[in-house]
Amino acid sequence: MDGMWMVTQDTAPPFDQYRTYPIAGTTYTGYDPATKMWVQTGVDSSGAYFTSTSPGWQGSTITWTTKGLDGSSATDVVTKNSDTATTDASSATDAQGHTTNTTISCMKSM
Repeated sequence: MDGMWMVTQDTAPPFDQYRTYPIAGTTYTGYDPATKMWVQTGVDSSGAYFTSTSPGWQGSTITWTTKGLDGSSATDVVTKNSDTATTDASSATDAQGHTTNTTISCMKSM
């Protein structure tokens, strides 16, 4: 696509008794100059999909907002703590109004 999208691919391994198979996902990230917003859209091998927007980095933090077609919503706040560490705090609310909060810390290994 002429370099207009950054493409990331990942595979999440099985992690509990309900999700017993790996899920492969692809995310496209780009910038929309008309809205002055960053855009992410992605799909995975389980049939899930999303579209998120962000105004961009504010200091060391970027916040992504997602609105699902079913009434669900989510926010994802990524903070760069150092050149080797980030924190990812997400909050997801399903269509029935149930909210799940998750925080993940990542460290680069040498």
